[in-house]
Amino acid sequence: MAFNDFSYTPINKQIKNVDVTVGSSWAGAELKSVLYFLALPVIFLVLPVALGLGLSQIWIYTFAGIYGVALLIKSMQNPEYLLAIFALYMPLSKMIPISILPNINGTNILLLLCFIIWAVESNKNRQPFFRSLPATGLMAAWGIITILSGVTAVVYGGISHLLKYLLEFKGWIDHFLVFFIFANLIRDGKMARRMVVYLMMGTFAVFLFGLDEMLEKAGRSSIEKSRVLGPHLQPNDFGAFLAYSAGPFIGLFLMFWRNMKVWPVMPFFLLLLKLLLVTFSRGAMLGFLMGGATAAWTRSIAYVATAIGIVIAIVLFAPQLLPESVLARFKQTQTDDPGTTRKLDKSSDHRLILWGAAIEMTKESPIFGKGFKRFAEMKGQYTIQTVMESDTHNMYLYVSSQMGIPALILMLLIIFKIYWYGRTLYKYHPDSYAKAIGLGGASMAAAVAVVNIFGSRIIGINTMGYVWIYLAIMSHLLVEIQTVGFNGVTKYGTK
Repeated sequence: MAFNDFSYTPINKQIKNVDVTVGSSWAGAELKSVLYFLALPVIFLVLPVALGLGLSQIWIYTFAGIYGVALLIKSMQNPEYLLAIFALYMPLSKMIPISILPNINGTNILLLLCFIIWAVESNKNRQPFFRSLPATGLMAAWGIITILSGVTAVVYGGISHLLKYLLEFKGWIDHFLVFFIFANLIRDGKMARRMVVYLMMGTFAVFLFGLDEMLEKAGRSSIEKSRVLGPHLQPNDFGAFLAYSAGPFIGLFLMFWRNMKVWPVMPFFLLLLKLLLVTFSRGAMLGFLMGGATAAWTRSIAYVATAIGIVIAIVLFAPQLLPESVLARFKQTQTDDPGTTRKLDKSSDHRLILWGAAIEMTKESPIFGKGFKRFAEMKGQYTIQTVMESDTHNMYLYVSSQMGIPALILMLLIIFKIYWYGRTLYKYHPDSYAKAIGLGGASMAAAVAVVNIFGSRIIGINTMGYVWIYLAIMSHLLVEIQTVGFNGVTKYGTK
């Protein structure tokens, strides 16, 4: 399937001042050049390992050195090479940390390179270091308020507390670095469209690692032993990443399902769903379903009705089609003890206790919270019984209890903005591929909203990074229509 097939499709012949070539020219020589460059490590490193050929450390480091120098040179001319490499590496960073020295790893090296190229681009193009785009103001506000939780942590726990969690605190700051790096280094809507291709490639790479682990663990004696950890080395994080990153695939299929060239994606899509199921992450499963339903609803109510009809038919007339392992996982939410009433399983019961503790902490410090990573150390003062878990198991309560209600409100606004930007692109952008990207954004927002009810899955960029990149992508596509009023759309705010 060639991406050039998703060509420009006007939705209003009276639209003016919109580049009508973007839909047919974005996937040309620029995309091919980057893909050829990305293929080099696959050919010289991955393929020999897959064929059983040994690679010496001398060869690996020599290739890495030459490739790194070439990457820096090419990125000075075009930052797309560096952004593509960073996007592909991000979800694999925990499994392949590339540790060189303490605190000097692959992620930090790529972040440093991005800052260098960012400064070069800003100077070369004589543009502000921080470009004003949709969502940049909101992300900046959320970043400032949440980073202040480090100060609050020092007030409550002393400087030793913040030093203890310094790496985690830097990991939180990485979220904002990723968004602003991509927002400022993506040059235009054409590059933004190509970035979606790189995100889908990254998702496919993660999929291959997970698929291999799934086959290796098939038939094990219990759910816990069968859970696939993925490159994230944690099944719930892996499941959350799959639920989020399915958005672009869902958007493309819903937009182009009448085109037979998109149907070869279906086997991969079904295997992706299977891989999601074997993470046995209940929140990720629900998040994926909600993401698909939201994208379908954004596309047309008829799509939702069709999906609901299929699900009801399966449940009523063919429940045997539902995976037994999945049903068993959801049954774990409740347990039956002889002579007692049905009650929640231990995991769910403990989550409710932790939620209660987080709510009480929020009530005591509603504006600033208790400080970054203070929940684990203070929860014992608020729980009705001893609970070993140290996480809130709910991102909304994670933020409100440690960063304050204003930070929570901003986070909710950002999730809503991701949906709203996606809906706006689908409804009003004249390019059919941009409309598909919009549907993907709507799906992604719904998945994020649901998954984080059951866990704290906005923690590491290996799980959440693609969402921030996608938000930057949609911001650039919104710029293509933000100065043109049509179909009821007026100029968007850029704050």
